[in-house]
Amino acid sequence: MRILHVINQLTEGGAEVSLKEIVFGTSDEFAHGLVAFAPVGESAAVYSSVGVPVFEPVEPLASRRARYRHTAAAIRSYEPDLVHTVLFEADLIGRIAARRARVPSLSSLVNTPYAPEAWPERRVDRAKLACVKTVDGFLGRHATTAFHAITEAVATATSRDLGIDPARITVVPRGRSTHRLGGACPARRMAVRKELGLEADTPVVVHLGRQEPQKGQVFLLRAVAQLVRERPDLKLVMAGREGRSTTMLKAEVATSRLEDSVIDLGFRDDVGDILCAGDVFAFPSLYEGLGGSVLEAMALRVPIVATAIPALLEVLDQGRCARLVPPRDPGALAGAIGELLDDRVTAVTLGERAKARFDAGYSLEACIEGMRRLYRSLGS
Repeated sequence: MRILHVINQLTEGGAEVSLKEIVFGTSDEFAHGLVAFAPVGESAAVYSSVGVPVFEPVEPLASRRARYRHTAAAIRSYEPDLVHTVLFEADLIGRIAARRARVPSLSSLVNTPYAPEAWPERRVDRAKLACVKTVDGFLGRHATTAFHAITEAVATATSRDLGIDPARITVVPRGRSTHRLGGACPARRMAVRKELGLEADTPVVVHLGRQEPQKGQVFLLRAVAQLVRERPDLKLVMAGREGRSTTMLKAEVATSRLEDSVIDLGFRDDVGDILCAGDVFAFPSLYEGLGGSVLEAMALRVPIVATAIPALLEVLDQGRCARLVPPRDPGALAGAIGELLDDRVTAVTLGERAKARFDAGYSLEACIEGMRRLYRSLGS
């Protein structure tokens, strides 16, 4: 079975990393090709090393007409049995190109962009958003063979918002590789802390995520401002790409005088190391499809404080293996973080529960096996 994946670009975001893991994890059974709308650079060689052809343009494709032509040409060249798309632009182009080529298509659903909680963070005209939603729903109902959702929360939201029959949506959670993350141990913790200039007994809160309004980091900074009043040595270690929130976050740090309390590492690919240095992992997102960084914290037994949004309620077992707080509530966030810093018995218990839940359903192996079953069902 030949599968052609269509994606906007190959950065180090969650969807891109998961695509790579799926391709590499199933290449022994399925043949894969890849279409991107922008040059992929060194990543092309990585995929080629396992026999995956990459259809990339010489320069970024600015227009949808150019993206469609590029994708249609790749379909003609590769002759896939299935076109698998992920992220809105790739969904839009890939579905149309696959439909016109009479090739079945599968779209991965990785977020809840039409949920009401997402609207305040989107600087998009409501009429334009309604138009996009209409087009997305029409193509989903009439030009898409099947859907893959990364959580039940995403499946439910998509069915509600786009009018998709739930029977057409298969839930296969994303997974994370414990081999890539490594294991937690005192020696690793101390080595990373030494690299970051942190003392052994410094209380450390870790956050991983790109700097976007969706991630709610401004509320975490406000929570930290409350925490340092009683814990002046507390440090917040942040890692993630700059984005639309970067300017606002820098201003918040300056206004709250947190320059000595916040360590902003920017993008890092050693997230396992960063997590091992932390006492608490904080994830204040306003909406999520799943929350890949939460899975990484679960895998390494880092006690978690997160927002009580649908996807995280699902992943974190309704709060059984984490402390959950309302979104946009710095006071509640500070209280929950402070509790886990003070009560290490509870913190360790939550970390162990989270690791058990990760092992039961969110390992990379479980994800790969789920995708194998989905591909097989569509091939048959």
